[in-house]
Amino acid sequence: MCWLMAMHKQKELLLEQKATGPIQPPRDLITEEHLENMGTELTRHCDNMERHGLVDYQMGVWEEQILDAIQECLDLMQDKEPAAAPEPTR
Repeated sequence: MCWLMAMHKQKELLLEQKATGPIQPPRDLITEEHLENMGTELTRHCDNMERHGLVDYQMGVWEEQILDAIQECLDLMQDKEPAAAPEPTR
């Protein structure tokens, strides 16, 4: 849940920056490099759990949602429109 909150705050700051210009200290953005590293590390940790017969949600990790949130932030940083959330399958 903490990762999702951090990405939500990152997205808010990015949208504020787009609307009003550079954000003022002490607030700061997570760099693109750090966001990409976070996604890579999260995937690695979840893959390690899977080898032990655990799935992400059993450990309180929502890998897909967190990776989607990271990608939305990266898209905003690269001045792209964030990807729309996929429609739930029935």
